[in-house]
Parts: sequence; C-alpha cells; structure tokens
Amino acid sequence: MNVRNPLTAIAPIALAGGLAACGGGGGDDGDPISTFEPRFAYVLNEGDPSVSWYLIDDESGDPRHLGYLYLGDEANSVHDMVVHPDGDAIYISDPDGRDIHALTIDSQTGALEYAGNEGVTNQEPTGLAMAPDGEELYVALQDAGSVNQVRAYLIDST
Repeated sequence: MNVRNPLTAIAPIALAGGLAACGGGGGDDGDPISTFEPRFAYVLNEGDPSVSWYLIDDESGDPRHLGYLYLGDEANSVHDMVVHPDGDAIYISDPDGRDIHALTIDSQTGALEYAGNEGVTNQEPTGLAMAPDGEELYVALQDAGSVNQVRAYLIDST
C-alpha cells in the first residue's frame, strides 16, 4: 500500500468542500504539475465493490469498456475514489471496512491491479481528495452519519 500513517487531523469538515475541488493547478511558471494525460476512465461500481475501466477514443471521445476489477475479497464497500495526478494509482474509500484501498494502473493498457489497503481509523472514510502534487491524500472521516474531521496521509512513492 502506498499510504503512510496519518500526519494529523487537519480540520473540521468545513474544509471538505474545498478539498473536493482540489486538482489540476500549475507550477510557479504556469506549467502543469503533472504531465499525465488521461486516456482511460474509471468507474466505481458501488453495488458490487468493483472498478470498471474504459479507453477514451481520441477522436470521438466515446468510451470503450476494457475491464473490470472486483474488490469484494478485499473491500466491504466502496464509496469514493481519486486518481493520483501521475495517473499511476487509484485510491478508494471503503467506509464499511474502514480502509483506503490502493490500485495500480498500467499506463499502457489502463488495467488495474490491487496493491493493498490501509486501515485509517475507527471512523468511516468517505470522501477523498488528492493534493495537486500527489504527495498527500485527504480523507473525510465520518462517524454516526456526519463527517467530523479530515486527515492527511503521505503518499509513499517507493
């Protein structure tokens, strides 16, 4: 798993709306932080915990189904996902299992492979957001039906 222990509880849920909008951005000179150009689309299937992936046609923009990864042996439920800015990993929240699951992405085929999981707390991880530089994963934690904190996890690139 590429998620290290939590850094700290960042703030009450008031930040969660702003965190969900994180993404893209650029460096100091206006250049994008990541050179990743998406060719694949990923769909989280909540009903049977799985992820489907599609190739996006360059000309028409139409998706073509390529594969399906069932997570039922590892995940109890799936709620949210975020793709790493480099396009090499997907992180998925599993509220019932109280885990974050990591999947690696094959850059040539878009295929997914299960990489592992990290138990996050005694609360349910729901919403996810990734820092634009890909170094931190933000996780909204829910307890008794309301989100009460957001935690940051360092991403280990090794």
